[in-house]
Amino acid sequence: MLTEWSVADADQLANAIAWLYVQKRDHAARIIQALEPGAAALPGSVVQDAIRALTVETADLVVDLQSADDATRKSAQDKLNVRIVHRDGLLFQHVSWIAAYLALPNTHSAPPHVRTADKGFDGVILDLDPAAPGLSRIILCEDKASTNPRNLVTQSIWPEITAIQAAGKDREILAAITAILATLPGVDSEAVIAATAWEGARAFRVALTADPAQARDASYAHLFAGFDGVAGGAIESRMAEVMPVQAVRPYLAALANAVILKLQAMA
Repeated sequence: MLTEWSVADADQLANAIAWLYVQKRDHAARIIQALEPGAAALPGSVVQDAIRALTVETADLVVDLQSADDATRKSAQDKLNVRIVHRDGLLFQHVSWIAAYLALPNTHSAPPHVRTADKGFDGVILDLDPAAPGLSRIILCEDKASTNPRNLVTQSIWPEITAIQAAGKDREILAAITAILATLPGVDSEAVIAATAWEGARAFRVALTADPAQARDASYAHLFAGFDGVAGGAIESRMAEVMPVQAVRPYLAALANAVILKLQAMA
């Protein structure tokens, strides 16, 4: 199942992301629904921490970036590039969470990670059928903001899914499921987990950025070639999603700046 995203309201997107960055899932949901977010407790340096997560630190690299020595300059540029990739990766996870909220309104998930460069899958979405015991779907998300999506898919995402299918991530998955179920009133998490057909409920959602020039025959399907081989299962259990973006890094940098403005106004 291949889905392409588009941004209908850039200001609303930045606003919703800002609330997610301060771990206010319900406030973000209200923004997505075009409602006022309502009052919020923002203790300590929560807003400032969020702004730091959206900011690429360069102060310690300025001198080396201007060095006459090629090796020194390259090393500094490499460090800067890694920081940009980490910032963009976390930001894209927030965009992906919003896309999932819109596409799967009756599911349950935790807010995105608060740290850049977290290991493992990027999110878990639970489909809980009130008319039946257990979870009908455990959707494991891989969200990657890249200028070379196909390379990232083959070198990072497919190996990650292969490890999950080999039961190499079950403890992490269980921890994520338990944490989400604990937030749902009236739900007996142990009973739900016990009634879930673990293998049959597992599904995968892979979301990528891609330059429109990377499309083939007006499609991005080729970026996901091999998905069925590593994930298996019915086609409904494999969600392939693309956010077409020209100049991915500049776009995400501009989005980060827009979110920072929202956070500054929030503070």
